[in-house]
Amino acid sequence: MRHLALIAAVASIALTGAAFWLSYEHLHDVAAVYGLGPSAARSWAWPATVDLFILIGEVLILRAALNQAVDPWAIALTVVGSSGSIALNVAGVGAHAQPMAYVVAAVPPIAALLAFGALMRQIHEVLADRLPALASIPVIATTTAQATVPVAIPEAAPVASGASEAAADEPPVVALPVAASTPPTGDKKTDNSAAKTAAKKPPTGARRAARSVAKKKPQRRPLDEWVEIAGPVFHAEFARLRRNPTANEFATAIGAAGLGLVSDSTAKNIRAEILDRTELPALD
Repeated sequence: MRHLALIAAVASIALTGAAFWLSYEHLHDVAAVYGLGPSAARSWAWPATVDLFILIGEVLILRAALNQAVDPWAIALTVVGSSGSIALNVAGVGAHAQPMAYVVAAVPPIAALLAFGALMRQIHEVLADRLPALASIPVIATTTAQATVPVAIPEAAPVASGASEAAADEPPVVALPVAASTPPTGDKKTDNSAAKTAAKKPPTGARRAARSVAKKKPQRRPLDEWVEIAGPVFHAEFARLRRNPTANEFATAIGAAGLGLVSDSTAKNIRAEILDRTELPALD
């Protein structure tokens, strides 16, 4: 599988370079004929104002795909750049040329668009496999720890019966927690150490949530190890479904078997390696 992916990547790069070069060269000839002939630098720079829109749009589409989003502006740049390149290459042939001349002029920009799109697709699969489910890890909000400082309340002195009846109508005094940054009253060393200890230790709920998130991180294993431990899961799913499980079904089955969480692209690679190394039993 890796050799096939490498061959496809090399072929895509070669085809993209050749197609862009042919399209760029023809647009340079068109610019030289129609107004920019006296300046060689300008006639060579002019095709970049068209073909580079394809490069910019495809890269922005790749970035949006990695963020699991759709970028309409990137799509518009790609469409405008590719349409303009095709139209200018064809129009540069002239009005009275043979039909095959128009076909020859249109092939390079179309091939450049398709080959570069295939290359971006392969790059997306590689990056998505290396960065699995980072966006799915929740962010744990932490709160500022507070230290409750005990305040000694002196005993009330005896008062007359009339005064005690008046005091009974007053609301009780409630002790409020004091923030750790507020200088406490009493023994400063004891209070400061207690405040620092409380600030270092997050709340129990936050520690439990952090441990839960750590348990849900995708498992990092070599592909050979995944093939060895996930092979029985794949064959069990194959026998249950009576067909090859999809990447999502296989990833779900791996998680249900307690082997850890994997992305769909990783499950797809594991499935491909299993199919290459083993033969599936015949279905009745």
